Amino acid sequence: MATADARQKIGEEMRRLHAEIAAREQQIGADTARIARLLQDDCPAYLLREAKARFLAAPAFAEAVPPEILSRLKQELQEEGHRVGATIASELTDPTRWLLEIEEGPGALELRDFPEVWGRLAQLAATLEAVLGRYGFPSDSGGPRAEYHPPTWFVGDTLLKTLLEGLHTRLLDRSRLRRAVRALESEGRQRALELKWETTG
Repeated sequence: MATADARQKIGEEMRRLHAEIAAREQQIGADTARIARLLQDDCPAYLLREAKARFLAAPAFAEAVPPEILSRLKQELQEEGHRVGATIASELTDPTRWLLEIEEGPGALELRDFPEVWGRLAQLAATLEAVLGRYGFPSDSGGPRAEYHPPTWFVGDTLLKTLLEGLHTRLLDRSRLRRAVRALESEGRQRALELKWETTG
């Protein structure tokens, strides 16, 4: 019967699509693990970059800070950066935090496009403010500077932009495959209803 053959072909195509989706999700997991490691490596450097900017923006305060206090601050920023970086990285290795349904678009994805990821990176701002507050830093009068600014340069031998471009490609593939699955499910449902109609006396 033609309808039964069509349903069988739909079933075979569904299995193929699900296998491709699983392969893309495995690649996405590898990509996100690399991004998490890069972000973990950047956390201490980020805290130091932001603290330096705040230090230089408050010259009267900076001139009054004794060198031994400044050295202790830098050490604490390094330690806190390693601690919060490890926490963030462990949370970001879960690839489901990165799964988005996306369409073709003009721009590449950024970290802020992943709500669960961006929310975890907010821990950096809280850590920075806590450490600087303990050392009596004046508040940042230039606005909310403490928001995480991802590196646009190489961290180790890896460029975040390149990792995000690869992730974007795989997410597009996954979204396309999932749309194909939904279309086949709809077609299969339609075929089943046709068969029901034809076989019911």
